[in-house]
Amino acid sequence: MFLTSIMQSFLLQYYLHHCYLVGMKLKTALLGLIYDKVSEGKQAGRQEGIKARRKEERRKAGEKEGGTNGSRGEGARGGGGRD
Repeated sequence: MFLTSIMQSFLLQYYLHHCYLVGMKLKTALLGLIYDKVSEGKQAGRQEGIKARRKEERRKAGEKEGGTNGSRGEGARGGGGRD
């Protein structure tokens, strides 16, 4: 009886230790995958942000040029008040 309880305790301890190790490995793998996915998303977001910022800068630069050359552009099309 005593030997049986020692053996049961040993096997239960081994089983729990094994489950703990498997759980830690799964947790580490899952966290690694999540971290990689989040990093990809942030990188893509940064790239889109950079593209959007450059597009906005080009649009603003176009407005500035369009505002100074607007009357010349209308005259070239024939609608600048030459009647």
